[in-house]
Amino acid sequence: MNRVLSNISVKMGLTLVLVIFSLLIIIIAFLGYRAGEEGSTSLQQFDLTGDRTLALSRSQRSIAYAQLFYVSSFEEAEKGNDRSAQEYLSQAQTAQQVAQDYFAEFQATSPESALAETVMANYESLVQQGLIPLEESLETDDEVEFNNARDVASDPGFIE
Repeated sequence: MNRVLSNISVKMGLTLVLVIFSLLIIIIAFLGYRAGEEGSTSLQQFDLTGDRTLALSRSQRSIAYAQLFYVSSFEEAEKGNDRSAQEYLSQAQTAQQVAQDYFAEFQATSPESALAETVMANYESLVQQGLIPLEESLETDDEVEFNNARDVASDPGFIE
């Protein structure tokens, strides 16, 4: 090894050192670029997860408002305050539509996982078994049906 190094001219030695350092710089730059790309992808996934969570949270809040307004409408109708009952019913329907819009926003992000499928199935179940029966029982003025629907919609174990 010593012989090879002693036979290399100064110009050739400096050229080899320059080539080696250039290769090191190129390798480090490539590794930095790859790390940046992976970081960017991770941040995009994180941002998408945040958007999904926000949409679900807003949808859940709107469903809670819809339930509250349906119950308030029923109570006002029982008291004989038809005008107030209609206002609450209108607010409940608006909140239900807003919840559906937010949930559509969640679905638009195309979540593809078992958890997302469960969330979508539970949401549809809540709407079909909780909110729609509340609205229908208000229209028919059926107190027993309304109380049953309210119990289903407000059961914390309903969505598991």
